[in-house]
Amino acid sequence: MNSTRRSILCRAAAVAATSGLTRLAWADSLPMLSEADPMAQALGYRADASKVDKAKFPQYGAGQTCSTCSLYAGAAGAPSGPCPIYAGKAVSATGWCASYARKS
Repeated sequence: MNSTRRSILCRAAAVAATSGLTRLAWADSLPMLSEADPMAQALGYRADASKVDKAKFPQYGAGQTCSTCSLYAGAAGAPSGPCPIYAGKAVSATGWCASYARKS
C-alpha cells in the first residue's frame, strides 16, 4: 500500500507543478471525494469526522479533521481542499481518513 500511496503523491505533485494553476484555483476546480471511492473506503475516509467508525479505526481521536492534517492543502477556513492522498479530488475540511497526520 505504501508504494501506491507514494505513486499517488508523486502524480499529484507532478500535476500541480505542470498545470500552471495556483493552489487555490486548482482546489476550486477539483471534484469532491466520494466516501464510495475505493481509496476513500480503504482509508476510512468520512466527510464528517464525527462519523468515523472508531472500532475499525481506533487511531482516530476527537478533534482530528482534514483541516488539521499536515497533508491537507486547502486554504484556512475553506470548506474543502486538495489532499495528495486523493489525487485530483478535494476532501471536506471536516473530514478524516486513516492517513491523518497532525500539523506541527
